[in-house]
Order: sequence, then structure tokens, then C-alpha cells
Amino acid sequence: MQLDSDSLSDQGKQRSKNEDACFADPEIGLFIVADGMGGHPAGDIASGMAISAIHSFLQTGLTAETAGDKISELLEAACQQANQQVFRAGQADAARQGMGTTLALAYCSRGQAFLANVGDSRIYLLREGSLKQCSYDHTLGNRQQIPASQQSGLHHVLTQALGLGKHLEVYQQQIPLRSGDRLLLCSDGLSNMLTDDEINRLLRLPRRPRQICRQLIAAANDRGGLDNITAIVVSILNLT
Repeated sequence: MQLDSDSLSDQGKQRSKNEDACFADPEIGLFIVADGMGGHPAGDIASGMAISAIHSFLQTGLTAETAGDKISELLEAACQQANQQVFRAGQADAARQGMGTTLALAYCSRGQAFLANVGDSRIYLLREGSLKQCSYDHTLGNRQQIPASQQSGLHHVLTQALGLGKHLEVYQQQIPLRSGDRLLLCSDGLSNMLTDDEINRLLRLPRRPRQICRQLIAAANDRGGLDNITAIVVSILNLT
């Protein structure tokens, strides 16, 4: 499978530092976005620690021959281990107590995308001009099944994040890929600033992932850049 990808993270216009982190490696097909929780201590440490822990775990466990059901088990185990590491680090240092991070992860292998997410960092699939959210927002509004138009501030209240407790719910989905598909992994600093239609329009541009990342972040900043903004764009070029 031939992939073209790039990533970009920006502080935005309102935050004093960037607490987002990301990882993109098209050679192994692994892509991760983590958004350290704003307003909590050491959010940048939590996001960086989570990505490092997950990458290290999967690097030793994943191979090109790993079966699909085993991949899902490994993603779950990687997220749980990262959660424990962030949680223990927060408990061990009073200055970091309460730190946490969201997570959006995609592993592309043998024509499939194995997706996992915690919190409200999102994963989108663009296929033949149609945009679909493939992640689940772990927010109070979603948990109470309140329509998006009526959620008001409830969509900002997270019900799951790495590092906040010993129990973690990970949402997973597996989707077959097609040549021409595009994946977008992003923090809520992007998805809260732009509508799905606006994201669709930019993802559809006949440009390389680096250029699309730049335009997505520029558009979010033009809307106010209220949060850190991170985007990973993955183009599926060939499935041979």
C-alpha cells in the first residue's frame, strides 16, 4: 500500500503554548494525534508521553503479517498501557496531577485502516467527495444522546481521556480503504473552528498533504485560532 502523508501542528492564536503532539510515519502506516488537555497541568507532557508509549508498544508488536483481529487487540493494549503511564506520572508529581490527553490513531495495513480514538480528537474519511467522521466524540453531549444542535457547551466536556483514571474506554473501527481515499486526523482546535463542509472542501483540493495541512490550519486560525491546531492528512495512492 502506497501512502502520501504529512502532519502539522500550530499553537493557534489564543494559547500560551502548544499542548498538541502528533506522529506520522507512512512507511509503517502509523498516524497519531494527541491533544493535551487545556486547563490541566502538563498537557504537553501528557500528549507527548502518550504518543511515545503507543509508538514504542506498537513498534515491537506490529508486523506486516499481524492478523486483523490481533491488530485491534494491540491497539487496545497500546492505549491502555499509555493511559497507565500518563496516569502514574500524574500521580507521582504534584505539578502534573490531573494531566491528560485525547487520542486519535490510524494504522493502515493491507488495504485496511484500523482506527482508535479517546476523547474528541477526530478521524475523518474523504471518499469520492464525501466526508465521514469515523471516530466517536467521548463528550457529555454524546453520552447523553443530545442532538449536536442542542449540545451547547456539553460537546467540550470530555467523558474519556488518557491519564485521568485507571479505566479507559477506547473506540475502535476498521474500514476497508480504496485508492483515492484521504484520512484526516485532527485535534478539536481544527474541528471546532471549521464545519464539515469546509473541511471537505479543503481535503478535496488536488494538492499534496503538506499543502492541505497548511490550509486547514490557516483556515482555523482565520476563524480565531482559539485552541492548538493539529492535522495529519493521509492520501491512499495505491493498494497494490
